[in-house]
Amino acid sequence: MTRQQREFLKERRLQMTKDDLKARWAGKILEPTPFKESEK
Repeated sequence: MTRQQREFLKERRLQMTKDDLKARWAGKILEPTPFKESEK
């Protein structure tokens, strides 16, 4: 695995995490979860 590949994977993981968080937030806004759930 080259350094370039590693960098690429890191970027992709970051992007995926961002998208995941966005989706989760969208879901939270659409259907509010109990307070405990959002504290995690």
